[in-house]
Amino acid sequence: MGFVIATAAATAQVPRLGGGTAVEIPWLRIVVALLLCSAVAWVAVLWLRRGGGWPRARPVRAGIEVIESRRLNHHADLSLVLVHGREYAILSSAQQQRVLSSIAVPDDAR
Repeated sequence: MGFVIATAAATAQVPRLGGGTAVEIPWLRIVVALLLCSAVAWVAVLWLRRGGGWPRARPVRAGIEVIESRRLNHHADLSLVLVHGREYAILSSAQQQRVLSSIAVPDDAR
C-alpha cells in the first residue's frame, strides 16, 4: 500500500515539459499587435494614395524619333529619322544601311 501512495504522489508532482504551467494564450497582446499592424498598414495605404512613395518622373522626349518609314520593295525600306535636332534619310536593306542625307532642323520647325 505504501508503494501505491508513493507512486501516486510521484505522478502528481511530475513537472511539465519546459517547467511551465498550463498553456496560456496572451489574447490581449495578440489583439493589440493585430490592431497596431492594421493601423500601420492603413496609414501606408493612405499615404501612397495621396501621392507619396516615389516621385513621379517627368516624361522625357526620346532622342530618336522615326518620322516616316516607307517600304520601297521586298528588300529595302526608306526611313526619315529625327535624332537630336537633325533629320536623316536612311536606306535600310538586308545587306546594308546607308545614310542618304542629313540636315539640321531649326527649333521652330519641330
